[in-house]
Amino acid sequence: MVKGIIVPTVNAPRSRTFWIAVMTKIMSLGPVYHQLVGPTQTSQAVPMGWKFDSMLDFYVLGANPNLIALITALNELMFRYGWYMVLILVWMTTFYLLLKKWEALARIRMSEKFVSVKNNNDTRMWDSMNGWMTVFIYSQVPRETVSFAAGTDYWVKLKTSRAATTYLFMPDRPPWATTQL
Repeated sequence: MVKGIIVPTVNAPRSRTFWIAVMTKIMSLGPVYHQLVGPTQTSQAVPMGWKFDSMLDFYVLGANPNLIALITALNELMFRYGWYMVLILVWMTTFYLLLKKWEALARIRMSEKFVSVKNNNDTRMWDSMNGWMTVFIYSQVPRETVSFAAGTDYWVKLKTSRAATTYLFMPDRPPWATTQL
């Protein structure tokens, strides 16, 4: 209930502040930065920051109330059923948290890989479109199309993989790095 009341009113102003701060920072960078970094890469930096924007919501509205509920529940279990039940639950919780930690690390690796592949694929698409004349003159249109299709297939494979352990079986290099016509 608290999350439903607080989150919409907190997110909108904070999102606005975040977007304005990012845009101000990007625009205040010098011409050397804008010559070295393309507009595609600059525009992709903003969505990457949203993870940090939502961390406060998780800790304030998710983790703290759950921690208070856990302490209260353990205290009540101790008084009703004794120390043995609490020890069994602590052991089970520790085992569960270790499994969740391993799963979370695997999911983070998958997420980083997914975002990297998506960004690389989007950059390839926009750069190919922006430099279409050069690609056309040097007869590289089929190569660019095949490379983009391979990148998209790899992205779809990452996106649709169900298990977090799938990350362990994926190749380290994206397929378009070795695709040749």
